[in-house]
Amino acid sequence: MNNAFLNRKINTTLISVLIFIYLGCVGLSALSIESSNFLYKNQFDFIEIFSAVIFIISIIFGFKDIRLYVFFMVFNILALPSCVDNFVPSVLISAINDSKQIYFPMITHIDIYLVIGIIKYWDKSEGFFLDFRKLETKLFFWLLLFLLVSIAGNIFKHNNKYDISLILSHSYHLRYLLLLMLLFRNTSVIKYKKPLFTGVLVAVVFLIFESFSYSYFFYSPSRLTSGTLGHNVLANILTSICCYFFFIIIRKHISLKYLLLVLLIICTVVLTKTRSAIFLLVAYFLFELVTHIVFLCKHKTKFKFYYLFFIVPLLMCISFFYFTQNERLSFNNFKIEKINFSETSLNKIIVLEKNDFNASLVLRLNHFQTSLNMINDQPLLGIGPGRWNTYKQTYGSKELKLMDSHNDLLATMSQYGVIPGLFLCFVICFLPVLSFVKMRKSPSILSDNLKYLFLVSFVMTFAGLTNTGFFKHQIYGFLSLILILTIFNANQSKLNK
Repeated sequence: MNNAFLNRKINTTLISVLIFIYLGCVGLSALSIESSNFLYKNQFDFIEIFSAVIFIISIIFGFKDIRLYVFFMVFNILALPSCVDNFVPSVLISAINDSKQIYFPMITHIDIYLVIGIIKYWDKSEGFFLDFRKLETKLFFWLLLFLLVSIAGNIFKHNNKYDISLILSHSYHLRYLLLLMLLFRNTSVIKYKKPLFTGVLVAVVFLIFESFSYSYFFYSPSRLTSGTLGHNVLANILTSICCYFFFIIIRKHISLKYLLLVLLIICTVVLTKTRSAIFLLVAYFLFELVTHIVFLCKHKTKFKFYYLFFIVPLLMCISFFYFTQNERLSFNNFKIEKINFSETSLNKIIVLEKNDFNASLVLRLNHFQTSLNMINDQPLLGIGPGRWNTYKQTYGSKELKLMDSHNDLLATMSQYGVIPGLFLCFVICFLPVLSFVKMRKSPSILSDNLKYLFLVSFVMTFAGLTNTGFFKHQIYGFLSLILILTIFNANQSKLNK
């Protein structure tokens, strides 16, 4: 099949898949009104109403101007409080005997906003011609196929309404990619780089504001957290974005005034007390420090005053880290009682001393083992997306709270299958990096600011070793947006229709 034929069939195929998924979501929601596994709220608190008002305002302004639509698209994907989704039917994702019942929406606000943009700004004259000879394009559509096969296979394997509802609710891994592909291919949103960049800025500032507000008014000021993203995921995504901003600042793509934002992000990350995020920040700043020293030595350049901008954020990060240390953060408490490779489960192979520092590490080992048990039981298609927490106790977990794998690779492989899970992690995390390396000297449709977003995906790869970002749908939506920008940066020819 040639490029022209494939390009003609793309829209029809992608729209058909989305229609089937959405019909399934709506149909199951309608059939499950009386089910205790579904939640249909009819009373809402102030925060939920406030979030809905913001969302409606973003839609109204997005209808008026495509630039405003692009700006609010980034904000709605990454920063809009998740409680806005309480207005739509939700399915129970916690286990039956968990201490608290947690629900997840069948269709999210991100679905709604992207669908509205596709309908409003669809323009055949703006269609992009995708080159299926490009590696980026091939891998993207192979990923879509893998996800579709895994989702369809699990739907046929689990023939009860509840399990199918769980699978369809978490089909956002496929839905967001399909919607973003349709949006970018059939509208002119790719042209508006400045609103995209501004949207990232505003989303980050709002996340920081929301986390401080939530922590001090609703949660606990002892450890900064977000009502939408929690402790760890908030810290990890802010760390990734911080690295991105610092990267383009020191390479003079944006003004030095953005260092104020970088310093604000660093303070926020440290206040979350998330070890992986703090370690990643320190590692990145050390990398930049060493890189610059090597550059200075190689070119025999004198030390310049602006080089202090390397040191100040690094020293602030390390200082905050040490001054706020407690038992949970102190490396002195990282102690291994024994290692026994003759055992078969991770928590018995590596036995850690029980203390505050090791508590979350022990928890992660248990979750890793639960995921490995799922992979061993269902290696081909996984147990089905969205079913990990509901069935975690069947696979050896003793947790009575809403949990996840705490590892992106294990999370995707346990729920989608080994090959689809591996492929999903590779394409989302590494394809933007590989594409940038390959095309760094080629003409680009993206501004210098946006083409370096690959760094966010790259840093989130390491964050995903100890925390699951892919199953926070806002984080996955943002990483999907970066991937789509990568795809369209590799395919620069306009489709002549």
